[in-house]
Amino acid sequence: MTLSRQEQGRPPRILDMGAGTGMLSVFCLKHGASHVTSLEVNRQMAAICARSLQAEDKKRYTVVNGIIRKGKTRGSFMPTQKFDILVSELLGIHPYPFYDP
Repeated sequence: MTLSRQEQGRPPRILDMGAGTGMLSVFCLKHGASHVTSLEVNRQMAAICARSLQAEDKKRYTVVNGIIRKGKTRGSFMPTQKFDILVSELLGIHPYPFYDP
């Protein structure tokens, strides 16, 4: 985030895809993000994410229950603003399915 701040001349705007409990969203806010949009497709996890962020300034975060998809479909989310950094934690999903240690 420090590099983004130096490069952009302002604190970064973050998109947390698959926010889950909101752990990365909270981390980003505590480390200087100007705003975090937490995107979570699962309704129950989006509610947990919102509770995790309650201690933060409400103007600095948005929790969205949906998925990025073009068109007007239920639960779709098309961002209207640009983001400087995209974060995602892929717990339980092996990034290299062909690799078996």
